[in-house]
Amino acid sequence: MNKRLAGKLVFGLGILFLLYAFAGNYVALPGFRNFMTRGGTSEAGNTMDMAVIIGATKVILWLFSFQLGIILTVVGAMLFQGVAAKYVRRFALVGLVYLIFAGLPPVLEEPVNAVFVVTGLGILILLPFIVWYWAQRRATLSGSWAAIADLQLLGYAFFAFATWNVCGLGSVARILHPEQVQLFGTQAMINTQMSKIVLEFALAWLFILLAQRKAWQQAAQTVPEPASNKTTLAAAASRSG
Repeated sequence: MNKRLAGKLVFGLGILFLLYAFAGNYVALPGFRNFMTRGGTSEAGNTMDMAVIIGATKVILWLFSFQLGIILTVVGAMLFQGVAAKYVRRFALVGLVYLIFAGLPPVLEEPVNAVFVVTGLGILILLPFIVWYWAQRRATLSGSWAAIADLQLLGYAFFAFATWNVCGLGSVARILHPEQVQLFGTQAMINTQMSKIVLEFALAWLFILLAQRKAWQQAAQTVPEPASNKTTLAAAASRSG
């Protein structure tokens, strides 16, 4: 099997996982909720039977479907486009390590405030550097490449806005403390913030897509002339001279 065909198959499998990430909300999540409501048993009252096995399989696949979809589509696209094997293996290895991390069981009964404080502060420190280096590069660009950089910046900006609103869910809306949500009456705030976050993420991804598409189009228009052609032209010019 050649790399281009393998890339198509892997990419297609990734698309199927991404589709299941959406479909799982309707074919896996309701059964999981019912299972938990019944205290961890099937409709027949068993803790382990075929219904439990099928339901668990659907839920586990759903929980990892988005991550697997992203990893497989990237690997498939890299294979199809002929990216060097060492880079494909490198990304696949990073994806595997992340899957192991994502599969860690839920063991935290209470939120660890230090995690949010340290990572939140880290993000605040990173953002100015990202903007500064972007501006330095932007100053060297013009035409279509400048437009590409501007689209990328819009994507970064909406990711930043969504990040801020995620922080607000915990610090102000108290989403990690259900009893405080009821005490302070922040459910409406949670609903509003979640809607904003989804829209901001969608806009961020849209601008990144537009930037990538424009970069691909621009690169296709500026493909360097093959060295063999240059050699032939140089030889012809030498003979004519």
